[in-house]
Amino acid sequence: MTPTNVLIVEDESIIALDLKRILIRSGYAVSHIANSGDEALAAVAATPPDAVIMDIGLTGKMDGIQTSQLILEQLDIPIIFVTANSDLATVRKSQNANPFGYVLKPFDEREISIVLEMAFFKHQADKEVKESRRWLSAILRSIGEGVIATDANNTIKYMNPTAERFTGWKESEAISRALHDVFPLVNKETRQPAPIPAEHALREKQATGSVNMTLLIQKDGGEIAVNTFASPILDAKGKIEGAVLTFHKAT
Repeated sequence: MTPTNVLIVEDESIIALDLKRILIRSGYAVSHIANSGDEALAAVAATPPDAVIMDIGLTGKMDGIQTSQLILEQLDIPIIFVTANSDLATVRKSQNANPFGYVLKPFDEREISIVLEMAFFKHQADKEVKESRRWLSAILRSIGEGVIATDANNTIKYMNPTAERFTGWKESEAISRALHDVFPLVNKETRQPAPIPAEHALREKQATGSVNMTLLIQKDGGEIAVNTFASPILDAKGKIEGAVLTFHKAT
């Protein structure tokens, strides 16, 4: 199995060589040792690593945080920060670079291996979540039914293009609005306001729908007969997180 390539970015040569020895003993490969932000960026471009161990306090025109942000513009890889300072201010300052872990000087060999493996695990999990979201987004945008998702307060969090076309609302306009503002329904016989299935799904924690009895009042005042269906969104403990409403034009 090919060893994982790690780029070390450290401007103190003794510390960098010590870190290299630890990594090699732990079964990793060191692709390069860079002593500045510019050298790190050049190394990433020449031989993309699997991970970066970055000294936060690099000297020169770029510190470790700035260098990490530029690396992340090129590669989606985990970056672990090395620092001699464990104070909260340092940790907060580094958050914008999305670090996958921290290692404190002086080094603990076992700690470095644990932090690296946890970083790889978290990075892979994040990639899988992002990929699932891309697939889901592509599916929702391509289907012929309108889809609106809300949070537990019935506030809109997502609309697909079909929902935009039916309601007359752009997703950017609808986000954070109450569902009943964007998706008002009336009974087509009595002309009285009709309940929105998503509200029932939130209240009762069960799926519900309506068929051939409701009209959707569009943003411009137009009307369209719709069939609707809604399901609650529950977390692993059964707590309501929101609802998803689907609808299509009634025949």
